[in-house]
Amino acid sequence: MTQRTLLLALLLLSLSCLSAQAGCPFARLHLRSSPSSHVHDALERFFSHPDHHAVAVQHIKQRRGAADPLDTMNHFLQSMYAENKMLMARDTFRSGEPWIVLYGSELILAQWDDKTAEIRLDARNQIPDLFTNLKLVSHVGLTSLVLAEGVLANGTEVSAQAAGDISLYLEQFDAAYASLAFRDFSDEQMERSVEILDICKDFLEGILQSRMLTEAEVEEFGERVKKPTVPHITDAAIAIVDNAHQVVSEWKEKLSPFEWQNLKVLVVGGSHMARDMSWSVQYFARMLNTSMTSGERIIYAEAADLDGAIDLIGTHLIDFAAGEAYWDEPTHMHQDILAPATKEYLPWLIPDDEQKAHVLDTAMASNARN
Repeated sequence: MTQRTLLLALLLLSLSCLSAQAGCPFARLHLRSSPSSHVHDALERFFSHPDHHAVAVQHIKQRRGAADPLDTMNHFLQSMYAENKMLMARDTFRSGEPWIVLYGSELILAQWDDKTAEIRLDARNQIPDLFTNLKLVSHVGLTSLVLAEGVLANGTEVSAQAAGDISLYLEQFDAAYASLAFRDFSDEQMERSVEILDICKDFLEGILQSRMLTEAEVEEFGERVKKPTVPHITDAAIAIVDNAHQVVSEWKEKLSPFEWQNLKVLVVGGSHMARDMSWSVQYFARMLNTSMTSGERIIYAEAADLDGAIDLIGTHLIDFAAGEAYWDEPTHMHQDILAPATKEYLPWLIPDDEQKAHVLDTAMASNARN
């Protein structure tokens, strides 16, 4: 795959990953319960974990006289760590610090309710229809690219299987053209959508007619389809950010100044491909005037399930406390604790050319003095 074609693939995959983070609107039709109900259940599971303190005490008593007392003490740390991060996460809710959770198809505001002594959830849809429709049209280009790369993976000749896959996909185009009229596109969006379908249809039909495909042809296709696709991606980003801003602005009006200043965000199951400069992280960093990467107010739970993501809340809190206590820097534990020493040591272990020259110059100067 050429560099330009790879760029197109990454652009389209970024939109796909964005939608994976946001959830699939069609999948929502088949959910028996909403994402917010899953969040509620996960919070209950987290706060009703077994008594880690009792487990820690029992464990250290059972291992009295063990061969390695420091190993016993380390097991004690693990249990107490789990206990205390749960307590710290619970306390952050009870102290009035709200959380916004991005999970599945919803934006969810989680707050402690003193009256019911429970966490109250306010769930809103985070996927506007316009975003979904722009994504679906854009993915026609991605599918065409994937089909083409499948051909190239086996040489330049189109196999019977590849031809069958392309033919099956082409059968959907007439219905796809007809469906555009019901997607509430602007005139420009409609023109671009038709152009994307035209380019993809011509490209795939050409593959079937010639029964041959080259990398140059795939690159040419990528250049053609990228032009109408990039504005679609831009409009999709604006649609989902505008939707989030409308919801978050409404919540901001209802929160007290203390609650807003202490509001934190948890992005659950964020895609690895979309992590760098994720729309949600960019938006909330600007809205909350905070860092995108420090983890102080935004936690991006990459590829984590819901339970693992909620567990990260406590992990961040206790690691902030450790970073403050040891290094007077709350975010210090958000890097590998071995990172600073490794950074200092590697130039000595594996010097680059400049460092080798410096060592040589130093040696030559020393020999000259002697």
